This record gives sequence, structure tokens and C-alpha cells, in this order.
Amino acid sequence: MKQAKADALLKEAAAKEAKQREAEQLFRMRLNPLSDPGYQPKPSEVTGQLGEALQKYRAAWSIYDKFSPEEYPKTIYGFMQSILTEELMCQLHEECRRYVDELMRLDLKLLIKAQQEMFKSVGWQYPKMRPRKKPKSTPLPKSLKLNDAVLDSMKTIFDLGIISKPTAKIKDIIGDFKYAAYEMNIKDPDATFPSPGFGDVRRRLIMSCVFGSGIEPGAVRNKAVMLLGPERNGKAFMVDTICGELNAIKIDITPEVFSAVVDIPAKVLAEVVLAAKIFQPSVIYMKNIERVFSKKVRDF
Repeated sequence: MKQAKADALLKEAAAKEAKQREAEQLFRMRLNPLSDPGYQPKPSEVTGQLGEALQKYRAAWSIYDKFSPEEYPKTIYGFMQSILTEELMCQLHEECRRYVDELMRLDLKLLIKAQQEMFKSVGWQYPKMRPRKKPKSTPLPKSLKLNDAVLDSMKTIFDLGIISKPTAKIKDIIGDFKYAAYEMNIKDPDATFPSPGFGDVRRRLIMSCVFGSGIEPGAVRNKAVMLLGPERNGKAFMVDTICGELNAIKIDITPEVFSAVVDIPAKVLAEVVLAAKIFQPSVIYMKNIERVFSKKVRDF
């Protein structure tokens, strides 16, 4: 057992070392314009779902690629007669299955009763049947309705004045792209210098925050975004522009105006989440969030 664990650790270390060597080799290749492999697109997470949907579509409609006049002489209100017939038969089958299931349950009860009488006539005891475990029912989400009781429960939030409706737009962020940062990112994707320009930040806000909030189900959504940068550099204004583009409300839960002035922060935070669901689209904003995760250092 110990030998197997040691072998697994050795394999993991070897794989990590090989991956590190590949990363170093790729970095050296990107430094040379003649050997730069260029941009390598990452595989999409929704490609598999799209391919599966395309296969199902082809499997369902490939038989109708060629319409022979003998099999499909006419259409009814724009639909082929065979497709209409198949759809109606499917509905009839679903309705008939209810009665068939009920009849099968009655037959099972009659069979069990006959077996009990047969065991009784022989003098044997019929074995006890184990009760079937009922599947756990998934709780239905409660419908969020705006009424007087809900408004009274959120009175604390409105009294704090942490809800606002910004009207700024992303186009109000004035700035151009920084091409020096683009060239440096080609050489080193993890480069931190030079910093991106306001044009790069504006594009990233559109891609990660605006488009990332309205994508169809199945695609990756950004539920949380952290804006990192020096002080007094427009991070709060960028949050206002995102709210303006999404036509969303902004709920500020910065500790200075939220947890420091309420008695039970956890209870008020639950009210904030409820308000965000009712008045959606909404953006929950926290300033200096790194302080929440900072560890206290013991004094020596």
C-alpha cells in the first residue's frame, strides 16, 4: 500500500515537472518571432453540447432530406402529414401510459393476493415485503412576490441607503488601447507590466460583466468579478458603468457602510440577497474586499 502511494506521488511529480518544462519551452519559443506558435485558442466548454444537439437534429431530420412525392404528396398548414401523425401518436401514447400503469398496478395487487392465498393453503407464511423507499422530492423554489410584508422585511436596507440606480455607461470610460501591453502579452501571457489601458479594461468589462451576465444557459457565467488596481483610479465608477449597461441596481455592502453600522450583519446580508433576487438585475458591490480575506498577524 505504501509502495503504491509512493509510486503515485512520483508519477504526479514527474507529470508536474514535464508540464513545467513544456511551459518553459513555450515561453522561449514566444520570445523568438520566428518560432512563436501564435495564439492557441482554448476548447470551448459548450462545444460538446452543440455537437450533441447537432447530432440529435441530424438523426431526427436526416430521413426528411429527400422528399419523394409518393410518400409526401401534400402538406397540411405547412406541416407534413407523417410528422403530424407521429406527433399525435406520441401524445396518445403518453396519455394511454397512465391507464396502462394503473392496470399494471391492479394486476400486481391481484398477483400478490393470489400468492398469499396459495401460501396460506400450503400452511406457509407469506414473506413480508419491504416497503419501497420514496424518492426525495426536490423542494420547489418559492415564488418571489413583492408585497408589503417583503418590503417591511427589507426596511433596514432602505434605511441604510445602500441601494442606488447608476446611470453611467461604459462608453463614459474614456481611454484607448495600450498596444505595448498587447505586444508584451504576446511574448508572455502572464506579464504584469506594462499595465493595460482604459480601452483594454473597457473591453474586458464588456466581455466579462455585460456579456457574461446575459449569455444563454449552458455557457460560462461570471458570478463574481474583482477589480484590482491602485486607489482613486476609477474602480467604483467602473461598477457604476456596469450597472448602467445592465440597467441594474447597485447594492453597496462595503463594511464601512454595512457591517459596521448594523447589529446582525448576517441577517441583513440575507435581506440583501433577497432584495437582489426581487429587484434583479442587480449588482452587489463591496469595496476593499481583500480585507475580508486578510489574515491577522500575531504581534511578536
